[in-house]
Amino acid sequence: MGKTSGSKQLKDATDDSFATDPAPLTPVMPCKKGKTLLKVFLRRIDTDAIVANEPVRAGPKSPGAPKNTVAGTGLADYGEVKPGTYFFDVPLAGALKPKFKPYATKSAGVPKQVDFHATLKIVPIARLRVVIFDREAKKVSGAVWKLTDPVAANGTTGADGLIDVEVPWSSATATLAVTLPKGKLIAAPAVVPADPVDAPPYPVTVRSEQWDPAPVKAKDAPEFTWTAEIDLLPDSDTDDGHKARLNNLGFPVDDAGRVTRSVKAYQRLHKKEYTGSGVLADIKAHLKPLHDTV
Repeated sequence: MGKTSGSKQLKDATDDSFATDPAPLTPVMPCKKGKTLLKVFLRRIDTDAIVANEPVRAGPKSPGAPKNTVAGTGLADYGEVKPGTYFFDVPLAGALKPKFKPYATKSAGVPKQVDFHATLKIVPIARLRVVIFDREAKKVSGAVWKLTDPVAANGTTGADGLIDVEVPWSSATATLAVTLPKGKLIAAPAVVPADPVDAPPYPVTVRSEQWDPAPVKAKDAPEFTWTAEIDLLPDSDTDDGHKARLNNLGFPVDDAGRVTRSVKAYQRLHKKEYTGSGVLADIKAHLKPLHDTV
């Protein structure tokens, strides 16, 4: 929610929470007609874009009935009002409700004979979602986790292996520690064969554990700590959005050649297509549901 500005009287009437926010769309000026006017604007805090056709509420004693903002300016014009303390709120509805929340609910004193402008803000709802898989690509239930950055949170994974935490929309990093349940399969140390007493047979017997140790049950609960860069996920209707989802599932997309190889690997693993095309467009319909519902 934005601050107000104008005469010293108006600035003194503005509460601290308004004063710390970005400036409103236009200055507040004394009303030449001697009236007290109230205009409320709605914007996004992340992009500063106006938000039209959404309800805002402003009123004395309580926010009052909603009034929709208009296209072009994001304005809800309350016209002439009585001076006093006004309360503001953004009761989000429709398509924006699951994606945004009000930046805050605020109040401010509206003095006499001014054209009073207040800019309310909405903030994107951002969630950090991590799914824990074991060596056999099965979701891990009962993993104890602790998030220390960008917020403090902890818990235990359920059958879906999911860690789901709301974080500030501007978060750039995350630090997560996970302790797997005892007995989970992890890689065993490489087995180094003893020096032979007699000459080895020919041809030499090749054992897979020499280069790919078989999984064993851990005696102690395995612990892992990850530090990762995080960002808002691009829209799924764009190539960047699909590349980001592909990368999140463990398929690198550093350059065009890597994208092609990663798409082929995805087609082989998830679609059982062993002669995949390597074309990003061929997995789009399959990729989004797999990624976004994990």
